[in-house]
Amino acid sequence: YEKWELDADFFSALSKWTLNHPESTLDRVLERVDQAITGGTDFMEVIPNSPFPARSLIQAVAQLIQLSAKISRAQREVRDFALKIINWVNRVKESFTKAGNGQFTNITRNNLASMRYAVCLADQM
Repeated sequence: YEKWELDADFFSALSKWTLNHPESTLDRVLERVDQAITGGTDFMEVIPNSPFPARSLIQAVAQLIQLSAKISRAQREVRDFALKIINWVNRVKESFTKAGNGQFTNITRNNLASMRYAVCLADQM
């Protein structure tokens, strides 16, 4: 989009455009959006993108919301994975602590198996 100057000329041109395109007044656009939502159809097509890029701005906000949701999910997944790593490190520490009883190899093998499983799950995220 070209750079806009929000001056008197801009608002005058916007007013003239609105008078020449009464189908795009805010009330009419909102009415069409309401009808589209009620009818279960895509409402983005009824939002005009000229002279003001309303549709593009709404799409940008929607994409930011989607990104926020993905970041939120990723934070939970990273936290869960980090907790699995911490638990695994604690189990390995316990293995070394109990190494004197002859069970070190079996305990370590079991710990590594559970960690490989956690890493495989993380790769699938």
